[in-house]
Amino acid sequence: MMWLFFTAPAAALMPLAQPSSLLARTAEVILRARLRTAASVQVDVDAKPQELLSGGFRGVRVVGADWCTPMRLSCRALDVSVGTARIDFGSLVTKQRILMQTAAVGQASIVFDEADWGNFIVHPLMSEALARYARGQVSPPAVRLAKGATLTPTAATMSIQWDGAPLLATLTQRPGAPATVSVEPACDTAASFMSAFFNSLTIDLDGCELRFSSLSIGPGRSRGSALELSLGLDVCVRRFPSPFVNF
Repeated sequence: MMWLFFTAPAAALMPLAQPSSLLARTAEVILRARLRTAASVQVDVDAKPQELLSGGFRGVRVVGADWCTPMRLSCRALDVSVGTARIDFGSLVTKQRILMQTAAVGQASIVFDEADWGNFIVHPLMSEALARYARGQVSPPAVRLAKGATLTPTAATMSIQWDGAPLLATLTQRPGAPATVSVEPACDTAASFMSAFFNSLTIDLDGCELRFSSLSIGPGRSRGSALELSLGLDVCVRRFPSPFVNF
């Protein structure tokens, strides 16, 4: 969920600011412009001036709160960190574009409340990921995610349609173990399929790939006793998303 671009006015300010500070401030402005709502957006760039001028950086961290995209992909908090990578700095300044010369990899934590979890489950990106995974099976099932996702103190639940039948799927994960999905009414095939799907889940935000790593559920940190789901994700940024793509 990172978009880093320079506008022409920002590029004109280059002599007045450290490249990393300018990049961070401009990224924050662009991120806010791409989000429907956001309580906070903060971008930190780790790079010495000469490193960034030659295209290299040591790391980038994006931290935000209460984000919601135009297509209602929402979260209570987000923390994304990637490490060393290279960009075409000349293209950044002259064309206001980020062109990745090497991929940036790292980790992310995204916190959902129950409404966010419900938005996530029925978002088109999840529907596309599920359909893509199903097509890769020897005997592709007719499966889709439906409205009705909830959080409990021990699990995240969701409604699915499996070959025309409604099922309630329950997603859990023990520390150090893969995620597990059970379903009601009992269906071993559906449970096995959904477990494998979540353990391999990758969401592609127009070149920013987020791959499922872990989940945990606990009391809300800012909303009283409301539960929150924290997703741990592996991140690979192969290219920066277009400013014209909505999620």
